[in-house]
Amino acid sequence: MILRLLIVLTFIQVPFVFGQSNTGTNADSGKLAMQMESKTRSIRRDIPLTNSIRKALKAGTRNFGGTPGPNYWQLKTDYDINASLDPATSTITGKETISLHNNSGDQLKEIALRLDHNIFRARVPRGFSVPAETTDGMVVTRIRIDGVDVDLKLAPPRRGQASSGEKKSYATGLDQTVAIVSLAAPIEPRSVAKVEIEWSTKLPGGEDGRGHRMTQRWDNRLFQPTQWYPRLANYDDLRGWETNVYLGPSEFYNNYGRFDVRIEMPAGWLVSGTGVLQNPDEVLTKTARERLSRVLSSDAEIIIVGKDEQGPGKATAGGDKLVWHFAADQVNDFAWATSNEFVWRATRATIPGKGPVPIHMLYLPERADRFENAGKISRHALEFYSKLWIPYEFPQLTLQDGPSAGMEYPMVINSNQGAADHETFHQWIPMM
Repeated sequence: MILRLLIVLTFIQVPFVFGQSNTGTNADSGKLAMQMESKTRSIRRDIPLTNSIRKALKAGTRNFGGTPGPNYWQLKTDYDINASLDPATSTITGKETISLHNNSGDQLKEIALRLDHNIFRARVPRGFSVPAETTDGMVVTRIRIDGVDVDLKLAPPRRGQASSGEKKSYATGLDQTVAIVSLAAPIEPRSVAKVEIEWSTKLPGGEDGRGHRMTQRWDNRLFQPTQWYPRLANYDDLRGWETNVYLGPSEFYNNYGRFDVRIEMPAGWLVSGTGVLQNPDEVLTKTARERLSRVLSSDAEIIIVGKDEQGPGKATAGGDKLVWHFAADQVNDFAWATSNEFVWRATRATIPGKGPVPIHMLYLPERADRFENAGKISRHALEFYSKLWIPYEFPQLTLQDGPSAGMEYPMVINSNQGAADHETFHQWIPMM
C-alpha cells in the first residue's frame, strides 16, 4: 500500500514542487524545488498548486518529496460478509458489516457507498463497452449505522424547510452507483462505526458470454463476481469522499482493511477468491487436500481437481450446501469465481526472503490450452517483480477463468495466460 502511494505521489506531486517555489507559502519549497530541478525538463516550473494539495501540505499529510507526510492517515474498512449465490437465478443475496475506522481528524457527517452493479439499471449511465443486459442493479434493503436503521425512503429536506422533529439518518442515490447516507450523528475522529447492509444483485451476462470486465457469468455454469457487494467509498485528505460515478471502463479507489467472507454455494461448485481458504476440511475432498499439501514442495504443477472429478463428493465435499470461508488482511477489495465444471491446477513461486507461495489456476476443461503456460508465466512474474521491487506480500495468487479476462484484484487475476504477467504486475500497483 505504501509502495502504491509513493509511486502515485511521485508522478502526481513532483510537478507541483516547481509551482510551489513561486508562491512563497513554504520556506523550504524554493530550496527543494531547486534541488529537484533538472537541466532538461518537460514540465513547466510555474504550474500552480491546487487548493487541496496546498491544504494537505500545510496539514502535514503530504510532503514535497512524494512520500506520506508526518500526519498522513488512511481510513480503514474491515468487512464481514455473508453471501449466497443461486446459480439458477444468477443472484447473490448478502449481509455485511463494515467496521469504519475513522483515522482522520474530521467529523464524518455523511458516508458514501459505492453500488457499482447499479450500472445495469435501465436508466443509469454506463460505458459503451459494458454488456447490454439490464437488471435491477444492486438492491439495498437495509442499512444500519451503529445499530440504528437508516431511512431508505425519506426525502432529503429542502432548503428553508422546517425540521419535522427527530433527526434521522437517511440515504439518497440508492438507485445510482454512488449513494450518500446523511447521518443523524456524525462519526467522530479516531472512532469506529459499524455499518450493516443487506442487499441482493443479479450477476450480468454479456452477448455470447463476451463483454467488459463487468460481464460476470457464462450462462449458469461459471460466475465471476466483481464489485459485487456495497463498498464504502474512499475518503482521503485531498478530496474527502470519492463520489465519481462508476461507468464501467475504469479502475477503483478503495480503502484498505480486513475481509472475512463466507460464501454459500451448492456442493459440487468450486470457489476461488481473494485471501486464504479458512475451512478446507469442510469444503474440499480428502484427495484434494492431500494434493494441495504437496504444492509448495516443488515447481511441478499438480492437479487438485481434474476434469473427470465433478459433482458433490468429487470436486468438493459432499452434501447439499457448502460455505466457503475466506480471509484476507490489508487488501482493498474481494473478488471470487465459482463453477461446477472447474479444473483446478496449482504450482508455486519462491519469493525472495519469504519462501514459496501457491499459485492456483481454475478454468473450464475446454479452455485448458489457454492456461497451459499460465503457471510458468505467473511464477516468473512473481519472482521477477519481487526481486525488482519488494517481495510479494500476499499469501497466494489465483488465476480465474471467465468472461472478464484482463482485470486484477487482490490476490486474484481474472485472466488466462495471455495477460498473466501484466495482471500479476498489478498485485504491486495498486494492490499493495
